[in-house]
Amino acid sequence: MTSPAPLLIDTDCGCDDAVAIVTAIGAPEVTVALITSTWGNCAANVAARNARWVVEEVCGARIDVIEGSPAPAGWKPTGVHGPDGLGGTLGAAVDPGTVRARHTARADGAAAAIASFARTHAGRGRLLCIGPLTNLAAALTLEPALADLIDRAVLMAGLPTAGGVAVDTNVDADAAATAAVAESGLRCTWVGIPHTSRILLSESDFDGPRGRMLLPTQRYYAAQRASTFGYSPDPGPRWRVPAHDAVAAAVAIDPTMAVTQLANGRHQKVAALDETSIRDRIRVALR
Repeated sequence: MTSPAPLLIDTDCGCDDAVAIVTAIGAPEVTVALITSTWGNCAANVAARNARWVVEEVCGARIDVIEGSPAPAGWKPTGVHGPDGLGGTLGAAVDPGTVRARHTARADGAAAAIASFARTHAGRGRLLCIGPLTNLAAALTLEPALADLIDRAVLMAGLPTAGGVAVDTNVDADAAATAAVAESGLRCTWVGIPHTSRILLSESDFDGPRGRMLLPTQRYYAAQRASTFGYSPDPGPRWRVPAHDAVAAAVAIDPTMAVTQLANGRHQKVAALDETSIRDRIRVALR
């Protein structure tokens, strides 16, 4: 029997990231070895706090969470994920010093942790990147052999066009980092919003213990995204929330859930998804 593949999750832990982390932790095919935080849905230090809450309180697990680099000067979160990145569940106030002391397992940061993970699990380690690609781009600089050490990387992002046109939030947030990753020799699967937005979760999907803990975050997120994706934000039979990052997690866990096409080099982009199987996997994890 094949042992579970080591998985590192790089996340700007917002509402859909939380579901992705739960999905990965609940999967027998992988072992979540490490989580690194980045900025995007919220600041990197807040994302670290959020990820630790999901790991410890929702999943009852113990996994190191390493804080990533701060956002560029002048950056502000959009508020789509609430004042704390989790729909107000944990509150916005974070003491950066306290969070750093509690969440950083390495003094040299998230990029170095990604590089170290790749070396430790050479040929087997997988990456799941569900935020801006700042940490991954920095890791490529720190470890020139990273592309050959990592088995595969699954990115919740659309592969930029030849003209460099941004196609979703994670791509646009740090365009330089995205370009560095897209031009690298990493074996990447790019999972874009046109595909992830097709997989919607209903209230019944959150009936389990883990799901009930996350439901307030999802209700907030659904209310913010309803007009964009055209579903009802009101609790009831028609309520839906997009699974976005959890879809990418499912592909990282089981690559057969995606039909991909070669884009360039080692980079694949998703052409179609096994939507029923992905939704079922997420639902099982939320129990």
